[in-house]
Amino acid sequence: MARLWSKTFNYETVKEGDELPVLIKWMMFINQNNEHSFYDPEHLKTFVQEAIIKTIPIQNPSDNLDWITIELSQEIPMNANLSLLGIITSKNSNTGKGLTITFGIESDDGAVQETAVAEVTVEEQI
Repeated sequence: MARLWSKTFNYETVKEGDELPVLIKWMMFINQNNEHSFYDPEHLKTFVQEAIIKTIPIQNPSDNLDWITIELSQEIPMNANLSLLGIITSKNSNTGKGLTITFGIESDDGAVQETAVAEVTVEEQI
């Protein structure tokens, strides 16, 4: 299993099981009203997008994140520090240069363990 990096990314050599670099989000959310505040799943998609575009040159539009699916079994508190680890779970050369990337989303205390899936098309490299 290889670690993928944007400067050396090559679709032809990518294999299922290859990993993207871990993205860590340290949050300093201060709730002044003592209310419970949670991440919006759409906001979590921007973290997944960030992890991908730092590693893989993709064709997917940046303003529409419907190519990322997040299913939450619980609400994630805004003060949770999160790490995202993406693994290539499928490579589909039949429909262009397509990849399916599955992300584990975990909190530093282990209380949050969720999954996101992104379907991307790799840009042609010159």
